[in-house]
Amino acid sequence: MTILFSSAIGSASSTFAKRLEHYLDCKSMQLKIHGGIGSVFIKLRARDILLNSLKLNFLRHKPKLIVGHIFATNYNLKLINHFYYIRHTIISYRNIFDQLNYHYKREKNDKKSPLGFKENYKRDKNFDQNNYDIDLSLLLTLNYYKQWFYLIQNNLIKNYSLFSFQEITTQNDEYKSKITKIFNVHNFENKIVENLRPNEKFVPHERHVSIINEYIKSNKEIDFSLILKK
Repeated sequence: MTILFSSAIGSASSTFAKRLEHYLDCKSMQLKIHGGIGSVFIKLRARDILLNSLKLNFLRHKPKLIVGHIFATNYNLKLINHFYYIRHTIISYRNIFDQLNYHYKREKNDKKSPLGFKENYKRDKNFDQNNYDIDLSLLLTLNYYKQWFYLIQNNLIKNYSLFSFQEITTQNDEYKSKITKIFNVHNFENKIVENLRPNEKFVPHERHVSIINEYIKSNKEIDFSLILKK
């Protein structure tokens, strides 16, 4: 049985993934396509596909944990459910305006938006918030939430847990309660922190604020309140 951890960009996902590995005593597996935009479309291991086609699934390694910024598309979920028995799905989230700030920080320091394409050339060293790659990452982030929230709010997904950025970073009582239910562990003296970046605050570009507001407004069938809470 496998735990699926689908993480939102900038939601302390690296830290949480390492903690999940600790709770499960395993190394996680990723299904993302390298060189593209991550887990918008997942990629299965060739060995798993071959053994499955030969009806030799008993020879396949069954991962305890699959992690990634996995989008809940029909294609992705169909593949995951066909090849792996998912016991529980964990989805992390964060305030969308804090995530926008994270996009700026990544663009400034890494010269690449978190969900952007890898370029064939080196970016200009000067950081500019008026950057359309950030628009792309922001729209993909909003779509990530739209897909997962739609499934949750329409009872189309069972055995799942939602973890906020605050819960992951503080390991508060809500975090402990959820972890106990999933893993039946009670020792929370877990100091794992991965990929911690310095705090930087940016004034959001008005176009990006407009994208967020207009996207939420145009998808009235989805409740986005979780990513609007501070």
